[in-house]
Amino acid sequence: MISLAASFLMLALVESATAAGGSWGYFGHSMGPDRWAESYPVCGKNMQSPIDIDTTAILYDPALQFFDLSQYDMLCSVSTSLVNAGGYTVKMKYSGEPIAISGGSLPEEYALFQFHFHWGSNNVSGSEHTVDNIAAPLELHLVHHAKSSDIATSVTSPYGLAVLGFLFTVGAHNPNFDGLLSYFQNVTYKDEKVKVPSFQLSKLLPPNKDTMTYYRYLGSLTTPPCYETVIWTVFTQKIQISFDQLEKFRTLQTGDASGNQAMVDNYRPVQPLNARRVRSNDEMYKP
Repeated sequence: MISLAASFLMLALVESATAAGGSWGYFGHSMGPDRWAESYPVCGKNMQSPIDIDTTAILYDPALQFFDLSQYDMLCSVSTSLVNAGGYTVKMKYSGEPIAISGGSLPEEYALFQFHFHWGSNNVSGSEHTVDNIAAPLELHLVHHAKSSDIATSVTSPYGLAVLGFLFTVGAHNPNFDGLLSYFQNVTYKDEKVKVPSFQLSKLLPPNKDTMTYYRYLGSLTTPPCYETVIWTVFTQKIQISFDQLEKFRTLQTGDASGNQAMVDNYRPVQPLNARRVRSNDEMYKP
């Protein structure tokens, strides 16, 4: 069993690589995604994420269960903080009593660790996953680790992580995001952090959360070190927000107040599917 000290060290290394490191980025000849594998060899392996979801090749799987996301309603004993994570993304970190998900044909319960977003500089790009080569302007990732373990151990263990992904569409104003977005002004610059009162995470998701259909495949973290330990779930239902709300993401900055640029286009390009198959429980894919 990994020691507590080793666990904290591993987590620190992962956090530094995925949130605040300086050896990778989304742009530049020496730091961009096409160079990640030089410093993080796993990024060049065969089960990488994100992917394009080709709906003509989906394998219908009626055995894929619906999720139980009822604990997303939890308010008590949960501590949340919003952070500009190294100028790479905006992240909500959770601590306190575990918020667990089950169902979804996962091998066990998984505890929520954080959620974060990826977005573009325009409304035709930004998501990491694409569907039939079409990107969404924003993607939400809810990152969970195996409840029987901790995040530092899970991140390097097969099936250790379960990430739920939601794609967004631009439309009517979504008041459920107003509370979260109101704190963006407190995390404008790199590494700024603010405590946020706990709220029902379920409010951010589509209302039919007990019967949502999804795509399922095995993949990786989408940032270095790109560990291939993720059970990916990308839901078919999209979340709607307004253009003005989406613009608030584009006000975030990659550096400090002395010299910075807009935090946009923070997504990894899609990776080869290779021998993997994407499954779905959506009956529209029934042969």
